[in-house]
Amino acid sequence: MITKNYFLKQILAFLFVLTMTYTTAHANTNSSEVPFGGLLNYQNLVLTPGSNESQRRFTWYTDQPGSWIAFRVQGSNTYEIVQAENSTTDARSGQFIHRATIHGLTPSTIYEYMLLGANGFQSPVYTFRTLDPNDFSFFIVGDIQIGAGGVSQDTLAWVRTMNMASAHFPNAGMILSAGDQVHQGGSVSAFDGLFSPHQLSRLPFAPTVGNHDSNVRFFPNHFNLPNVTPFGTGATQMNYWFRYGSALFIVLNSNTTDIEAHRGFLQSTINSNLDATWRVVMFHHGPYTEFRAQHYAPKVAIRNYWIPVFDSLGIDIVLNGHCHVYNRTFHMVGNEPRTNQIWLDEGGDFRHDPTGLLHNTVLDPIGTVYFTFNSSTGNRFYSLAGRQPRFFTANRNQAYLPNFSVANITDNSFSITTYQLNSDNTITAIDSYTILKTT
Repeated sequence: MITKNYFLKQILAFLFVLTMTYTTAHANTNSSEVPFGGLLNYQNLVLTPGSNESQRRFTWYTDQPGSWIAFRVQGSNTYEIVQAENSTTDARSGQFIHRATIHGLTPSTIYEYMLLGANGFQSPVYTFRTLDPNDFSFFIVGDIQIGAGGVSQDTLAWVRTMNMASAHFPNAGMILSAGDQVHQGGSVSAFDGLFSPHQLSRLPFAPTVGNHDSNVRFFPNHFNLPNVTPFGTGATQMNYWFRYGSALFIVLNSNTTDIEAHRGFLQSTINSNLDATWRVVMFHHGPYTEFRAQHYAPKVAIRNYWIPVFDSLGIDIVLNGHCHVYNRTFHMVGNEPRTNQIWLDEGGDFRHDPTGLLHNTVLDPIGTVYFTFNSSTGNRFYSLAGRQPRFFTANRNQAYLPNFSVANITDNSFSITTYQLNSDNTITAIDSYTILKTT
């Protein structure tokens, strides 16, 4: 508890520190507490991944032009204060957008942080945990699409999904979203709903631009994305990448089919991360889906022009949304399934399986596996294509229940397990797949 005399002494020191942060990127306070001047009024706080595991990036809104973030290792005595980049925004009328990046984080550590405004105003204290880069888990969600079934209803469903997912998998340390975060890209209330789960104040959220939230004014204003591409113009500049441990994550905006801009970005990013064991690409419109509508423009363009690029660059895993059904492909090369791989059987032995259907752990596979994720709120589902899976499909599911997936990455394994949320608040695994690498 801070006494009145302590507060009066420390507020002057704190204001001096805040003044100094205008000219320095980082500053340390000399007190064990940040003086409290009142509760800060802020909206839409969200973390995004940094360029690598040593960073976290933050975005939030206030009605004041200046803001800061204070952070420290949980239990330590000294806060480090980082000044945010501040600007006006049309995403929230009359408010200011604030972005800050924290550097120098250490693995497997819990940090606490708070948002600061002028005159000592501050948010509650939040926490986040850095992961072990050699063994970490994260969530994958699809088509949250707040507003498709009503903003209030969808917000409650999204909060339920995240609460159940984090309750069952408390060690998951990140969220990848395969697009269509909101139903209308210009809806303030939809974005308010998107950022409602408390998990978004502690788990980095890596979004993909979907067709519903492709409004280029609003989407980039809500996220502080790392390594945004210099290639292309307009929508293609929404591409970005980040690294965590042995995994390279590349996020593409499939609302534009400018393959040359995407190719340049992919090639440059991979060339800068040649030591990455895992190459993961995420974009919204999947080329291989069990959605009943077989032909739509992005799918055709991706099938014809993007797949050869993925093949040539050795992409391991592709994550997609859009079609509101779940399916996993065989490993694909040149638009053809490569089923005859080496699999780990139930007895722990490796063997060839020409069908590719008997086992779910594959060793050093040839080709790329594509996942299409179902809705994580359940506000909109689509029917499967027909009675029989399409030629590229190894597994598919449509139970008309919300889904979420949990991925785990080590230096030599990558696994994804997908769950459905049942009406009785239990979860059921509907598919699990693991890739092992010996090199």
